[in-house]
Amino acid sequence: MSMNKTEKLSHYSIMVVAVSALVVSVWQVRTSQEHNKLSVRPYLYFFTSWNDGTWQVQMFNEGVGPAIITRVDYTYKGVTHHQIDDLLRAMDMMGKRINSTNFNGESPYSVGRASLFLHLDRSDSVHRKSLGVNVSVKYESIYEEPFELNLDF
Repeated sequence: MSMNKTEKLSHYSIMVVAVSALVVSVWQVRTSQEHNKLSVRPYLYFFTSWNDGTWQVQMFNEGVGPAIITRVDYTYKGVTHHQIDDLLRAMDMMGKRINSTNFNGESPYSVGRASLFLHLDRSDSVHRKSLGVNVSVKYESIYEEPFELNLDF
């Protein structure tokens, strides 16, 4: 049995509507997934300051989701250290440390959190003189999206 033109047009129209609905559904799911990721994205940053001969580095999470710190590397004179104590020993500055924080793998860092990363007595040095250190903080969102924060001092 053969279809007339009107029936063929009707079938093609139904197929176009079905394919269009599928495309819109896929687009909506992708948009929703992207929104979900952005709604829990962490944003870490460093803040440095001088005060009465001391120098400090603070780390903040001003994002909307927690950061999972996976690795912290301190590079000094081409050698990478994974703990701040090892870095300070290599720099011969253990006696200058006032306070510091070590982060281990998979350390959660909540929204709004501020931590004193490193606080040094620099009263005998020239202010703002670089120490030749690079800090690299690797972290992830809860969706396991990788991010990296770097600081040279």
